[in-house]
Amino acid sequence: MISNIVNNLAKENPSAHSKRSTPSKDKLCGSLYEKNIDDFISFKSKALFNRLKIDESFLNERPTSWSSNASFQYAKNKVLTLRAVNDAAERAVKLIQDFHRKIIVEDEQKEFLLRCVQEHRYVYPDYPFAISDARFIEIFRLSKYLCKLFLAEITPYMVPRRRSDGISRDIRVLVALRFFAQGCYQRCVGQSSLLNVSQAVVSRCVKQVANIMNRYFVVKYIKWPRTIQKLCAIKEKFYEKFRFPGVIGAIDCTHIKIKTPNLAIEHVYDCRKGGHSLNVQVVCDYNLKILDCNARFGGTAHDASIWRASALRVLLTRKYENGDRNFRLIGDSGYPLLPFLMTPVQGNNLSTAHNNYNVQHRKARNWIERCFGLLKSRIRCFSSERTLMYDPETEGKIVNSCLVLHNFIITHNIMNEVNDVDCAENTDEEINEDNDFEAQEPVPEAFLSHKRAQKVFTP
Repeated sequence: MISNIVNNLAKENPSAHSKRSTPSKDKLCGSLYEKNIDDFISFKSKALFNRLKIDESFLNERPTSWSSNASFQYAKNKVLTLRAVNDAAERAVKLIQDFHRKIIVEDEQKEFLLRCVQEHRYVYPDYPFAISDARFIEIFRLSKYLCKLFLAEITPYMVPRRRSDGISRDIRVLVALRFFAQGCYQRCVGQSSLLNVSQAVVSRCVKQVANIMNRYFVVKYIKWPRTIQKLCAIKEKFYEKFRFPGVIGAIDCTHIKIKTPNLAIEHVYDCRKGGHSLNVQVVCDYNLKILDCNARFGGTAHDASIWRASALRVLLTRKYENGDRNFRLIGDSGYPLLPFLMTPVQGNNLSTAHNNYNVQHRKARNWIERCFGLLKSRIRCFSSERTLMYDPETEGKIVNSCLVLHNFIITHNIMNEVNDVDCAENTDEEINEDNDFEAQEPVPEAFLSHKRAQKVFTP
């Protein structure tokens, strides 16, 4: 190939490249990948040597001796220090910016531009997938492969577009995914060059996708294991990871910031940290997969109150009364001590066994904090720096939809490394401050669990 390049540089044929031609799209796509780099070299390429003041005498030598040639080494260093700038692209961007500023004040021209965008969306329906996979994950929090799997599952439940220039189902789902991942204002999401939709369209897309995911996907991806075999498998994995016997999940609540509700229900969503929030209860397993969630309560509700009103407590109580007493949850001291809900031992001057129990309990329970950290780093609308600007019912549906996405990623084994995520959402001081609640339903049998734990953790 190098010999061909040198020969092309030596051939002087002014008519070969006297005029730049623009091949058709079909011809370009069909022949571009069949060409080599020497096909793009001609006598006119020598102009680069003159511009950079490079001695071209090394071209007369054999390519195998170039490594020891001073002219070649100088040319190599000169080229490596160049900044690659596409002047045509830079001018095109400047032209588009100036054009946009000119036409934004004229409604007719603006409508024409929007029609051009619609036509582009119709001709290139897969344009968002044209970017790199790393950039795609950064924008939508899903890889291209996983996003296509998700689109294949959700689009059959969506209403097809009514007009030929309407927004496709794929774009509507991508708009919702972008909103979940970014958590910013709808107008900013729609103004993305990959989506090009208005604020009203973003609002409709988010609500439509959230409704579908709550109706069809929550029961599919967030479900409590019903069989003994699945419960035993989770219990064994949890024990292998934390050496804590009998645990099938860690439970806790986290606050999701929301806008101020209407005056009649505002007091229900007051948050002790300021503002308003949803207090979302989550149970996760050893793999950070969510087994149960409850996003129906406001920030005023205490963790123990949400637990007392949850269907999961009723289910575990019924299983315990029926003799199934080998499976437990693990929670902080804000929850009441129950035979199937292990909490830390409170008090001073604890025994060695109790101290060992608390240490292992803290390590195992921290897994739910890791789950919250991973959620809020991947899905930015959960971040404390974001605020959901919807009514409480829609906000609860958005929360459930994001939890479904979290489980969807884990189910297909495509996720970020958990160890790289700073998932300590609450410090120990915050946990102790929040856990000044005394259980109103003491169960004597629960203390037998602590006695069994004392035997396990006695050195």
